[in-house]
Amino acid sequence: MANQNILGQLPPDILRSFILVADTGSFTQAAKLVFRTQAAVSLQIKRLEEELGYDLFVREGRKAILSPKGEILYGYSRKILDLYDEAVAAIVQPELSGHVRIGAPDDYATQHLPSALKRFAMSHPMVQVEVLCDDTYKLDPLLNDRKLDLMITTESQSSANSIPLELVWIMSELMNPADVEVLPLALYHQECCYCHNALEALDKNSRKHRVVYRSPSLAGVTGAVKAGIAIAPVTKDTQVEGCRHAVPMDGLPEIAPVHMALRYPPGRSSKVVSSFAEFISSEMGLKREVNTTQNA
Repeated sequence: MANQNILGQLPPDILRSFILVADTGSFTQAAKLVFRTQAAVSLQIKRLEEELGYDLFVREGRKAILSPKGEILYGYSRKILDLYDEAVAAIVQPELSGHVRIGAPDDYATQHLPSALKRFAMSHPMVQVEVLCDDTYKLDPLLNDRKLDLMITTESQSSANSIPLELVWIMSELMNPADVEVLPLALYHQECCYCHNALEALDKNSRKHRVVYRSPSLAGVTGAVKAGIAIAPVTKDTQVEGCRHAVPMDGLPEIAPVHMALRYPPGRSSKVVSSFAEFISSEMGLKREVNTTQNA
């Protein structure tokens, strides 16, 4: 039987772990984002389930999916954490004001930044955040010219300040790539590291392919996939109605992960930019590139 008092005693750290497992579909990914071990996060969820008396997740292959009771708790957990963060911010956060300009790839800005920006706005309502969505190679010169204060970057190679971002193939639920002799691909621009790693994987496995669609945006690429005219490389947490991720029987090669980091332009950052960077680093599990140059 569930402990009737548990909902009034849920620690915020357990709720954050629960929400991140639900959002990522993975205990391992959630553990990285809260800087805990996978075993520690699993234990948190297990204890929560024991207290409530219900399973909160079911397994679908390697993915953790919310159970019906988990869906109910998820909605309330979001509300509880929003109120908790707002209360803490009102008491302990310094009053910041100013303007922050951040650049990010389209897919990451679309799927992950909005919820993080909402929580930051609750803590720092006087800070205006401007987001520029574009490709990494286009954002780079803007960062170097200090037209951006921060930049979330994705690259093919890892660095000391990056974290891996797993890539998978996505396709229409009706497509069977094992029956297709020449794979039709929907890709981003030619400089995209997703595309580079995907094409490299196909070439190494001598898998015939051709590019049938290109778009600079996630919506454009997944639109072609949903229409059934192509498959595409996307991040593992990308979910599209009517589409599925590749499984072993599809016969597609694994794609090497890309690597993500949060970067600064050279020189010293303002207090408001540093505070925003700390927040984003914590929220999204990113590591900040250390500045090697300091302004006088």
